[in-house]
This record gives sequence, structure tokens and C-alpha cells, in this order.
Amino acid sequence: MTKDEILKSYLNDPLFQEMDYMSKEKCEKIQFGESSGVKLVEIIKLAISGNIDRESEQITLRKILSYLNK
Repeated sequence: MTKDEILKSYLNDPLFQEMDYMSKEKCEKIQFGESSGVKLVEIIKLAISGNIDRESEQITLRKILSYLNK
């Protein structure tokens, strides 16, 4: 699976849709490389990138914490 496919599977999850973080239309149109403006989505992207790029969990965690502290 590509990063875009993995991201879309998270965004189309019923729980994510139920929490109403983004409109369904925006979830369908978003690309992995573009900013969503939603912190949860950006964190999911960081986690996906870390997993696909085979980073250690510590590096991915540092990136997530750094993003949250902005």
C-alpha cells in the first residue's frame, strides 16, 4: 500500500468520521503531501511515514512530540 492509500483508510474509518475532524469531502480529496490543518491527521501522517520509511519508534515519537510542541 502507498502512503496515500494508508492515510485514506484511516480517514475513511467510521470512528474518525464519527468524531467529525474533517468533512467527508475533504477526507476524500486530501493527498499525503499536502497539509490538512488538522493536528490528528498530521500526526497520522508522521506515523505512516515513520512506518513506511522504517524509522525507529523513538525517532517517530520525537517527530510527533516536536510537531505537537509547535
